[in-house]
Amino acid sequence: MQRLLLVEDSRDTIKIVESLFSSKYVLRVAMSIAEARRHLAEERFDLLLVDLMLPDGSGFELVSEVLGGDTEGVPSVFLLTGRSEDHDKLHAFQLGAEDYITKPFSPTELRARVDGRMRRLLGGQGGGLKRGQLRLDTATHRVIVASEQGGESSVDVTMLEFKLLHYFMRHEDQVLSRQQIMTAVWGANVHVLDRTIDSQVSRLRKKISAADHNIHTVTGAGYAFRKVGVGAKSRNAA
Repeated sequence: MQRLLLVEDSRDTIKIVESLFSSKYVLRVAMSIAEARRHLAEERFDLLLVDLMLPDGSGFELVSEVLGGDTEGVPSVFLLTGRSEDHDKLHAFQLGAEDYITKPFSPTELRARVDGRMRRLLGGQGGGLKRGQLRLDTATHRVIVASEQGGESSVDVTMLEFKLLHYFMRHEDQVLSRQQIMTAVWGANVHVLDRTIDSQVSRLRKKISAADHNIHTVTGAGYAFRKVGVGAKSRNAA
């Protein structure tokens, strides 16, 4: 069974989440950041639901820890919080969170979002994508760049960057609008600002700059993942 960690100190929210998911997934509950860290040290999770206002700190602290390291085995992260300010949402997506759900929430909608992500995780197990020197392993969530000398190096990306790159690589040479990117990567029910998408693309582009494929800006239209011209990698991917 897939594994879900709820990081939440509201007993009412815990009861709702337990009623929705305890029969479908292995569900663990942490009522503090410290307790969440203990669970994460002992078990692997597919998805985290994290509140921002916790008794021993901000949920952003935990999200940054989870998504800021090695991508192998890193879970997806959804924020589940009563804070609805745009700057909080922007910060969450910049850290690599994949969804932001505000309280009070619809249990039906929460179930649909979590179940949808779990299905996509199952569908993505095994296999990978390769475009020139760039290889993406969907089983281990690793991004590999091959050198011209035959060696390989691993690129450290967040879970959101991995998902973004996966989408671009599956649509090589296609011009993708920001709306298309937002719907495919963040979900149809999530709204993110254009500058959030631009900043995520910019960071990802720099991380894979050594490869012979990269994300190109198409002025007035969006972005396209294409082969980089010989000797013009930085200019063409700008």
